[in-house]
Amino acid sequence: THVACGWNHSMAIGIDGQVHCWGDDSSGQCRAPSMLMESLDGGQHHSMGRLIDGTVVCWGSNESGQCGISGTDFVSVDVGYNHAMALRADGTVACWGASVYGQCDVPEIEFQKVSTGQRHSIGLSIDGTIHCWGDNSLGQCDGPKGIFVDLDAGYHHNIALAADGSVTCWGLNSSGQC
Repeated sequence: THVACGWNHSMAIGIDGQVHCWGDDSSGQCRAPSMLMESLDGGQHHSMGRLIDGTVVCWGSNESGQCGISGTDFVSVDVGYNHAMALRADGTVACWGASVYGQCDVPEIEFQKVSTGQRHSIGLSIDGTIHCWGDNSLGQCDGPKGIFVDLDAGYHHNIALAADGSVTCWGLNSSGQC
């Protein structure tokens, strides 16, 4: 019912709600707990899932604290290289793990969606504006102005869908991804 990729592993939630993982399991990132999950995502050496009740669980490497979260009332999860974020129903965001570049320094505003890159994070506020924080060495935090309805972060680049239907990309463009 849901699929996700980590850096070198893949995951799927079966119709029974159980997580099935395959690929690199060198840090336990494919050893999902036996719990019913609704969504999931993967990072470099860790994975994260959201249970039906909104609880977030993590497994795999915790060398940067990227599995150090607890709580409920989360509506979505997103995993970066060594950090992770979860969006709460009230629009607030929890972010944890590596924050050497400020990728966990979430602005104190309400979000409708968040996404993580390697060392940066982005969010779509409830008013439709884009906010970026963390590493900007490749322009990945030079977000566009305007009103947007969706976004996603790549490794060193981002993409956003504007309210008028146009698509904007910014950040590293070494392979034509922008």
